[in-house]
Amino acid sequence: MALVRVTFLIDEKMLGDLKTLSSITRIKQSDYVREGIAYVLERYKAEFKKAKQHERR
Repeated sequence: MALVRVTFLIDEKMLGDLKTLSSITRIKQSDYVREGIAYVLERYKAEFKKAKQHERR
């Protein structure tokens, strides 16, 4: 799997909470962000199916 660099903005509180969680668990912040993106993509995968069906029409 190739990794690419992305830049985005998040709320200061979210960043603080993410840093705290990361320091407590010793899991990298980037790992949590990737896990969160994977969760959202899985949650909304039906939207991909709808878009593909709409393209076929």
